[in-house]
Amino acid sequence: MSKSGNGLIFILMAILSFVLPAMGRQFVILMWMGSYFWIGSLLLALIGVSLIASD
Repeated sequence: MSKSGNGLIFILMAILSFVLPAMGRQFVILMWMGSYFWIGSLLLALIGVSLIASD
């Protein structure tokens, strides 16, 4: 797997960790963690972008 492939996976995970808490009650635990979630997804996205950029 290339670095850019791994980067895309990180970006996908970032999108999922951002979208899932907004999708409903089954993700209440994630929402309970609150605004820390967008920080985590932002970090995942940054890792993904840097992996793609360094490829």
